Amino acid sequence: MGATFVIALREGIEAALIVSILLAYLKQLQVSELKIDRSFVTKMLDRPEEARIVKAIVSLSHALGLHTTAEGIETTQVLDRLVKLGCDTGQGDLFGVPVPGATTATAISEHSGTKSNRPAPSAARAPSPSAGLPAGAPIPPWRWSPCPA
Repeated sequence: MGATFVIALREGIEAALIVSILLAYLKQLQVSELKIDRSFVTKMLDRPEEARIVKAIVSLSHALGLHTTAEGIETTQVLDRLVKLGCDTGQGDLFGVPVPGATTATAISEHSGTKSNRPAPSAARAPSPSAGLPAGAPIPPWRWSPCPA
């Protein structure tokens, strides 16, 4: 029992030191945004510990005045939970699948009426920001940001 306590105490101290170092880096680097990794986001509905981590990241981000982006949003249930937690923006297949940068540039220039400097890809087009949402559902005020393929 004593050895287990010592190991747990050591691990707790090491974890506290890691957190302190990370917080010092956040302050020193003057970051403006924290991203929540998809490994936490995709499991947050099934695993309470993942949900607590996501909630803690959102709370920490807001306490420090930072913007929070969740990665890996694939379902409306996950989106709803993130919105309730106060996450600012999100990325994931729910909003659109990853597309090549040239496709995104072409879609943006077509939408804005300007010409793109990049060559247009064959017939590929960027998906709609409402892709994956139920018909008639309002598009949440989240930034849609496809990733380059």
